[in-house]
Parts: sequence; structure tokens; C-alpha cells
Amino acid sequence: MRSSLLLSEDVQNKILKFLYDKWIEDFVHHTNIEDAPLEGISEEAIIANAEYLASKGLIEKLRMHAKITVFGVDQVEDRRISPDIQKRIRILEIFKEHFEREPHGLLSREGLLKLTSFSKEEIERNVWYLGKKGLIKVHWALGGHFSARITDTGIDMLRRPTLLENEQKVMSYGYSIFYALENKLRIFIERRLTEKYGDELWDKIDENIKTYAESAKSKEKDSTLSLVNYMLFKHLRIIVGKNWDIFQGTFKSTTGIVSRLDELEPIRRKIAHCRLLSNDELEKLGLFFREINQMITQE
Repeated sequence: MRSSLLLSEDVQNKILKFLYDKWIEDFVHHTNIEDAPLEGISEEAIIANAEYLASKGLIEKLRMHAKITVFGVDQVEDRRISPDIQKRIRILEIFKEHFEREPHGLLSREGLLKLTSFSKEEIERNVWYLGKKGLIKVHWALGGHFSARITDTGIDMLRRPTLLENEQKVMSYGYSIFYALENKLRIFIERRLTEKYGDELWDKIDENIKTYAESAKSKEKDSTLSLVNYMLFKHLRIIVGKNWDIFQGTFKSTTGIVSRLDELEPIRRKIAHCRLLSNDELEKLGLFFREINQMITQE
């Protein structure tokens, strides 16, 4: 049995994203997972993490070759905006329109090529996805050819705001990550200040930050929350920077932690104002959360 120390969420996410990107690019069936961007990761660790993903049903693995499953596609797309969501909706709409004209008729790949501006690969992979989800019934032939028709489940799906639902899942993921990150930071900062200053901790921080927090708390009657809960995210960065003697043992480099918190600030604003995060911002948020969480939980 492989050591659990070999298992890493970062490695699993990179393998899954690599296979997803291959799926998006050219709808490959199996890809050598050693080609994934996993510098410094041993073959043993790659195999162990790929086997874990396979045990969860997120990929299908044959030795060092693997392909993403429909469940793997869903997991990746729960955390990023897919370029294929709108294509799938359009393909499903075409199947529905065809069904309304010819209830017993079938659509082929060539038929969809004529009715859309999508490439052969885009049609094949999204028809494969829709078939695996039970939204259409597909009969595959050699060379990627197929004949298919919409199912009752597919018709029902078109009554729902699928694209908005996908964006909602992505933003819910982003919010949950930031919620955990910010509150863990608040708890950690207050604990370290208390260890150093005891009951006088709030007298040791920037007076403007303290005044802001006291004013914000006063607007909530009967609040029993600590002052740290009423500070802005940028205040946490300022406290860490101005009390570096307390936090340097955890964060090692003031430049590193401050720059990360600075980069997270605009992401937080977008989440707070319900603006859609980009895939790069989602990946940065996940990466910084794991880095910072590891630092403060090792204390």
C-alpha cells in the first residue's frame, strides 16, 4: 500500500487540470500523465495521486496513461469557468429543435457541423459529455461519427439557467475559500497578539484600525464578536507588517506574505461585489489559501 505522504491535493489538481486541458484542446482519449507540469514530483508520487483520482472516478487510468471522466470534468468546472458550457447549451438546443421537428429523427456529427461554427473536436467532446450525463442518447461509430437524439432529461435541463448555475458554483467555491482563509487569518492574528500582549493587544495595534473596528462593531447591537472580526482585509496585512517580530517565525518573509495579501485584496473585492472571477484568479486564490493555511496551521 502506498504511503499517504505521497498524496497531495496540489498534485491531484495539476493532473486533473492537465487532463481537462487536453480534453478541451483536442478531445484526446488517453494522455501520458508524465507529461503534466509536475516538475520535481517523483514518478511514484504521480502514480499514487493518479490512482487516487481513479479511485474517486475522476479519471480513467491505464498504467501511465489516463483520461478525464465526466465526473472529473464536472469537478474542474465547479472551480473554473468552462469555455464549453455555452457550446453544450447550444448543441442541446439544436437537438431539442430537431426533436420538435422530427421526434424520431437523429442528428449526426456532420449535421451539427453544418448547424454550428464549432469544430469537429468541440462537437465530439461535448456530445460525449452530454451523452455521459444522460442528456442525449448517442450511438458512436468509428472515426468519431455518431447519431444522437435528445432525452427527456436533456429537455428538462434546458428549462434551467445552466450557465448561471455554473457561474454560481464557481463563485460559491471562491467565496468558501476566501471565507476560510480570512477567518483563519483573523483567528491566528488575534491569538498571536494575545500571546504577546495579553488583554492589552488592541492598544498595541494601529490606532486608525482600532477606531475603524470599534465604529463598525458599534453598529451591531449586542455583538459579542472580537474587534478583529470588524477589521478590513487590508488591516490584517498592516497588522502583520507592523508587528513583524511576532509573525516572522510563521511567515518567514514579510515581502512574501504582504505581497500575497495584496494580490488577494482585488479578488476579495470582486467576490464581495458579485463579479465573476477569472480562472487565473481562482487558481491564485486556491494556491495562496493552501500556502497560508499550511503556515498558520503548523504553529
